[in-house]
Amino acid sequence: MEVNILLNKRVIDYRDHKVILEDGIEIATRTFIWVSGVTGVTIGNMNPSLIGRGGRIWGSMATVGRNRAVAEFSKVQMQGWLAWVM
Repeated sequence: MEVNILLNKRVIDYRDHKVILEDGIEIATRTFIWVSGVTGVTIGNMNPSLIGRGGRIWGSMATVGRNRAVAEFSKVQMQGWLAWVM
């Protein structure tokens, strides 16, 4: 099994078992794991102190399935559709 890790590449599509990068390179694969960074932005009257290191919002979020997720921010915990919308 071979694993290739590419950094600072923008993925624009995945079709027909190929990852298509912004620079036109196509990578044939049956298994594709993609991760990306996220930068937190304050919304409305959100407390700016919630933005942590790297510009990310403090807390944890995970999508569990279609319209299902879990989210935890300090003392606030939510699950289900509302967490998914967050």
